Amino acid sequence: MCGRLTLTFPKRLEAVFPRYRFPKIAPRYNIAPSQPVLALASGGEAAAEEMLWGMGGNINARAETITEKPSFREAARIRRAIVFADGYYEWRAMGDGKQPYYIRRIDGEPFTFAALWDEERVSGEGPIKTCTLITTKATAPLQEIHHRMPVILSSGARERWLVPEALEPEAIHAVLNDGAYELESYPVSLAVNKVSNDDARMIERVEPPHQGSFF
Repeated sequence: MCGRLTLTFPKRLEAVFPRYRFPKIAPRYNIAPSQPVLALASGGEAAAEEMLWGMGGNINARAETITEKPSFREAARIRRAIVFADGYYEWRAMGDGKQPYYIRRIDGEPFTFAALWDEERVSGEGPIKTCTLITTKATAPLQEIHHRMPVILSSGARERWLVPEALEPEAIHAVLNDGAYELESYPVSLAVNKVSNDDARMIERVEPPHQGSFF
């Protein structure tokens, strides 16, 4: 699964993704479900916008079943999106608890997750866009941390995911199986467990079990 992500250097987005337009946003080191993520919907203008993370109460959708489950099937056909990030956190089960790991591209550049979006009414407000990240089986190097990981799209897969036309199941799965990028992972402080901790210390490497506390 994927339960936290980062976008620590948003100024890099324009250089890495020159085809898209981006709003000015602050660096984020601990983005959690129900908070805004920077996303781009398929078929519209090439302008990124903020969406709330959690579509219909779902923060993740399994790639293997999104074309079958009623809660995701129609969105997979016509309401696809990408979410911009430069890393995410996953928790590895240890003998005495869970150790958070930070996972990112080896070159540190931002990338895009495959996502679905919808419009919902949240807390009595008008319709707002929400999204869910698509997950798949973790690659071999990451399976020791967790058996699932978010789908990270290659540049070619990203363009096919964003086409305005409806996609049928075969095309959807072909895009989601087009993996990309070599990733690295390393342990980080337990401070990331607390959502209000949102600064550069969250992505600093630690040597478990001797971790400093930021609480």
